[in-house]
Amino acid sequence: MPQITIYLDKETEKKARSAARRSGKSLSAWLRRIIEVAPEDEWPADFEQLFGSIDDKKFVAPKRPKAEPIDW
Repeated sequence: MPQITIYLDKETEKKARSAARRSGKSLSAWLRRIIEVAPEDEWPADFEQLFGSIDDKKFVAPKRPKAEPIDW
């Protein structure tokens, strides 16, 4: 099986190891699962229909919530 080396800062490594431990998986299995379920680098089929679809000059985009770790 091929191997990949990634470089993480200490805090990110700590988060990844903690999430893997909580899921009961090895770090390698946990990362593999994240990659397997990651969305493809494709735009949705109807993306072009969304462009310019909001016709309200007072519209303000809502703040995005903080991303939560994936827990399996």
